[in-house]
Amino acid sequence: MINRYTFFVFVSLVVCMLACSQEKSSVTVIDFSKRETREAILASDLDSVYTNLLGTEKDEAEADSLYNDWMRFNAELADLIRDKKFDWGTDDSSIILWNRVYCDGSGKINYYLYFIRDSLVNETAKERYGAFIEENIASIKYPVKRDFKYFQCGSYRHKNY
Repeated sequence: MINRYTFFVFVSLVVCMLACSQEKSSVTVIDFSKRETREAILASDLDSVYTNLLGTEKDEAEADSLYNDWMRFNAELADLIRDKKFDWGTDDSSIILWNRVYCDGSGKINYYLYFIRDSLVNETAKERYGAFIEENIASIKYPVKRDFKYFQCGSYRHKNY
C-alpha cells in the first residue's frame, strides 16, 4: 500500500511533468479593426519588445529576401484558408487582409493581428476568421530566423474560393 507521502510526491511529479511538457503553443489573435483595440496595442510595449524587420536589412538583396518571406508566409496562410475551406461569407472574388505577426527569433508566431479591409465581409465572418486563425495559425512558422524577436506587417489579397 502506498503511504500518503509517496502518493503526494507521485501526484506532484505527474502534475509537474504535465505542466512542463505542455509547451505553450497558443498564439494571441487580435482583431485590429476596432479603434479601441488599435489604440491599446499601439500603446502597449509590443513594438518595443519586437523589432520591425523592415529597416533591419543590410542590403537590397536582403530587403528582397524579406519581401519574399512575407509573400511566402501569406501564401502559406492562403493555402491554409483554402485547404480548410474557410467561408468568408461573401461572393467577392478576393479579400484584402492586413496582418501583423510578432515572432520569436525562430519564426514561431506569438501574436497575430488582423484587419479585414474588405467591406463586403460581415462582422460574423470577421469573428469566425479570428477563431479560425486561433485554431490553425500554430501550424505555420514565419520563414525568418533572427537572434531577436521581430514583427512584420502588410496587406495581402486572398482569393475567395
